[in-house]
Amino acid sequence: MSMSDCRQRDPARSLRRRQLLLLACVVREHGGTWGIAQAAPATEGTKVWVNLPGDPAAAY
Repeated sequence: MSMSDCRQRDPARSLRRRQLLLLACVVREHGGTWGIAQAAPATEGTKVWVNLPGDPAAAY
């Protein structure tokens, strides 16, 4: 991997971390659960799942 490849990935990682932090805050606020699982064999990466009790949108 070249140095330019590493620089191009850093913004994506930073964005992904911020998005996961936001997700964790929303899930905690609504008393839900979430996690990360292995992606399907035909895709790369990971998959995020979320369970929120009731109707969280009703709180807004």
